[in-house]
Amino acid sequence: MLWLAHKLYCSHDKWNGEVGSIRRILVSGQMGIGNMVMFTPFLRSLRAGFPQAHIAIVFTKRNGSEQIIKGSHLVNEIIELHSAEKPSHERYLLGIELGLRGWDMGIVRFHGAKPEILAALVYGGVRYRVGHISSGGWTSKYDYLFNVPVLMSPESHDVDRYLAIAHTIGIPTSDRKQVVHVENSDRTNVIAIMDRLGIPKSSDFVAIHPGTALIQPWKRWPIEKWNALMRILNSMSVPVVVLGSSEERQLVAQVCQATAAVNAAGEFTLRESACVLALSRLLVCTDSGLMHIAAAMGTPVIAIWGPTDINRTAPIGQGHRIIMSDSCLQGPCQRMDDSLAEGCHYETCMNDIQPHHIIAQVRQTLNRNVEGIATDQDCQISVLRVRKDL
Repeated sequence: MLWLAHKLYCSHDKWNGEVGSIRRILVSGQMGIGNMVMFTPFLRSLRAGFPQAHIAIVFTKRNGSEQIIKGSHLVNEIIELHSAEKPSHERYLLGIELGLRGWDMGIVRFHGAKPEILAALVYGGVRYRVGHISSGGWTSKYDYLFNVPVLMSPESHDVDRYLAIAHTIGIPTSDRKQVVHVENSDRTNVIAIMDRLGIPKSSDFVAIHPGTALIQPWKRWPIEKWNALMRILNSMSVPVVVLGSSEERQLVAQVCQATAAVNAAGEFTLRESACVLALSRLLVCTDSGLMHIAAAMGTPVIAIWGPTDINRTAPIGQGHRIIMSDSCLQGPCQRMDDSLAEGCHYETCMNDIQPHHIIAQVRQTLNRNVEGIATDQDCQISVLRVRKDL
């Protein structure tokens, strides 16, 4: 049905580079928090390339990623449909209604082809449909839909996969700088909450985030190892603030048990957490949304890494350290469709990483002894492969 409607309603014009003809742009925005942070360099380029256009970004459910850009100059409108749990036919009807608002260009990243967006592009007759097609390890069944197809390079970082959209439509990409929009009210709230919780405002504390997306258990480090790490930090008299969402309160309580760490789970909004991270000396975490937020705020990250692809999602910036097991011979095991390769034993990879491995990197980072390996002009990180018995 979608293919037939595409034949009937859609323009097959090639992009002519006439920026002035684009007045309204619809962007598929449903993604994880970390992905939204990595998407911001593209949004910055899009705004610079189409300064007069009305840019709207669509979310089908609220997961916090919209907070990264809400109130910023990057987009003119955030459309929240709250439709992800609805039946498919209702989602398509909402998309048709959205499409009838009139758009000159639609932009769909890989993983962004939601029913609402597809219907909006097709039944709305959007003239220029820009989107990632099968390439770079990604396979899509909607390649036919895009008259401005975007190719991805294998093993490229997700930031660069998103920036490939900008390159395809001929708008400049000055850098890969990520942003998280925070307001003065966020900063004011943070100071008040820090006072109440007894968190030092001298930027002399270490932030910890033990959580990760519930649908990605392969990114988790065992609770007992987190707790052991916390006890060592406690013995070193290092002030620690443990961050987490309200859904992670129980996890954080277990991690903080029998230590002097501040349990801040559920105390800060996402943007307030960004302000806290900006004040901290470093963040210890797994591959999570807060990892990317910390990197965007200029805070060094020590990331406990599992089977996810370091080429795609490593933190952007300088001074970051990634710790991963040396026992995995087939990694990275996470595929482009977010499934894991057959035979992946992520529990072994995560269990191989020991608290003393983390402590060694914490000491070096706190001493500002960052000996990074330059992987490109914007990303200076150290990747350390460790063994359980060493």
